[in-house]
Amino acid sequence: MLIVFALGLQNAYGRFPVKEILAPTTVMTGNVTQLFIDMTNYLKLSEERRHEFTERIIHGIYVISPFLMGCISSALITKSMGFSSIIFAGIIMLVDHPHSGN
Repeated sequence: MLIVFALGLQNAYGRFPVKEILAPTTVMTGNVTQLFIDMTNYLKLSEERRHEFTERIIHGIYVISPFLMGCISSALITKSMGFSSIIFAGIIMLVDHPHSGN
């Protein structure tokens, strides 16, 4: 129930006027939902119509896999280092962030 409550807060957060400043945070939820819809449609369709959904499923896996690997590696790092690993993530973001010439 705590996780459901947290997800509810996260979705409510996206409905405030701040969304004009910050990016939406539920994009990956939509990607996962679409992947499972495509997988369900694939199972329901005839053999000749499955080709379109095969490509969509592969594309969905390509989008979700790096995110999933990041989640798993972050969980392992946080488990071993504790919440101080947030500093590690911040450093990576600063080093990896492209700087604009403006």
